[in-house]
Amino acid sequence: MFDTMEISDLTSPGRLRRGTLVVRADADPGLGIGHVMRGLALAQGWRRRGGEAVFLGRMPEGCSSRLAGFPLVPLGAVSPDPVDLRRTLELGHSAGPGCWVLVDGQHLDLSYQRRLRESGLCVLVADDRHDSPVCDADVIVNPSAFGFDPGYQCPTGTAVCLGPRYALLREEFLSRTRSERTASQRSRVLVTLGGADSRNATNTVLQALQALDAPVLQAKIVVGPANPRSEVYRRLVAGRALEVLDSPPDMAELLAWADLAVILAGGTLWEGLAIGCPLVSLSLHPIQRRVLDELERHGCVVHAGPVGEVGAADLSRVLAATLGDTSRCARLAANGRRLVDGLGVERVLDAIDARDRGPDGADAGEVRLQPLTREMVLRTWDWVCDPELQRDFMMSAPPTTLQSHIAYFEAQRAAPDRLVFGILAGSEHVGNAGLKNILPRVEAELWLYIGRSPLRGRGLGSRATRLLLDHAYGSLGVANVVLHVSAANAAALAMYGKLGFRRTPLRAGGPWAERGESVWRMERPR
Repeated sequence: MFDTMEISDLTSPGRLRRGTLVVRADADPGLGIGHVMRGLALAQGWRRRGGEAVFLGRMPEGCSSRLAGFPLVPLGAVSPDPVDLRRTLELGHSAGPGCWVLVDGQHLDLSYQRRLRESGLCVLVADDRHDSPVCDADVIVNPSAFGFDPGYQCPTGTAVCLGPRYALLREEFLSRTRSERTASQRSRVLVTLGGADSRNATNTVLQALQALDAPVLQAKIVVGPANPRSEVYRRLVAGRALEVLDSPPDMAELLAWADLAVILAGGTLWEGLAIGCPLVSLSLHPIQRRVLDELERHGCVVHAGPVGEVGAADLSRVLAATLGDTSRCARLAANGRRLVDGLGVERVLDAIDARDRGPDGADAGEVRLQPLTREMVLRTWDWVCDPELQRDFMMSAPPTTLQSHIAYFEAQRAAPDRLVFGILAGSEHVGNAGLKNILPRVEAELWLYIGRSPLRGRGLGSRATRLLLDHAYGSLGVANVVLHVSAANAAALAMYGKLGFRRTPLRAGGPWAERGESVWRMERPR
């Protein structure tokens, strides 16, 4: 069960640890529950890294019961009522220095965010509507900004995390896999239209399913905790192979079960893509339409159209065509998994960690990793054009123009199977590093180089490697880290050897095999 507490229970001296995350989010029939579920995903990641989290908000019993393990302070009145802000400030400051407040909801506006930051709290804004491009935050995360930049107006230095790579997924979606289907199996449909379904789109979907010419069709209809129409739906499907489920505890299991899911473009969109479930999605507002159209262009989802404009007959035809096209369903599943890799929470937490350390780090000599910025990419241009560095670090031929160099790194940062960082020593950008060919919980390939800096040769590479290993084994949970190093680079071979890497045979047909004995493959199992 979850713990519902009075705010006085948590603000007593010593009750909350330093560095607590306060999740400020609400749920109700109008808002849905997506704001709270995003907060839960981040809270789970925060806890994996040893932190403590507490929820503050207004939500129905069915929603709050999902917060097992995290205390909840219920709010009777929400912003613009001043009680809301006063309670949030009180709870945040009770945790002392290092407290972060996740603000998720359009009613928690610019003035609300500004008051939190002016009081000394760190603020993370989660957004998916782009209703207000002006934010006062330390970090902004918006996974729905796919194919476009909302153009946030925010303080200098705000970390802006845009696109599906930053989708906040709960732990149940990080370990679930979906088996491949045969043509004869493609008959199971999941319908899940959010925690509230305020427009009653479920009714249209039920009519569409009943019109399908598919006698072996199985369907499970999920009714969220803020949707009061459960019994109405049961009467509609009586005597048919359609099952109504009230707030099931494991959505990942249901998405893995389904051959096709009919959804609204909220948090379930990213969950379904991560699982690899083929999706037919409806949209509620223009931003969702824009996102779904872009996802459809990339072959990740079928956009059936806006709620209220798509009738049951049209939707039935879309479902029949999609279920009947086995190759398209396979492509939807594969493209979805490639786009949403499940590492969004870790990327956001890394951005928070970088902000906590400050622009110069806690120690002027400290080595840290920071997501690669455009300024760092420009500085890297000089390094990749240096013949000596090219030789030592086995770089490919340098790009012919600065623009192609920038485009290369933009592609690297956008790739779902890699992470790219700048290496900072104090405030100086001294090199780059990353993990590529990431197979979550299996393997990742490490790469690293120190550029032209007077600090070269002072152990920066060794310290940066340890940080990458911690991230690979901890956040990504991989069992093995590999790297490739020039046989002529004695310093690098010695460094990696001291860190526990051991030489192994090059893999036949791999990208380094053509270089033969001039390249060593090294591995370090966890």
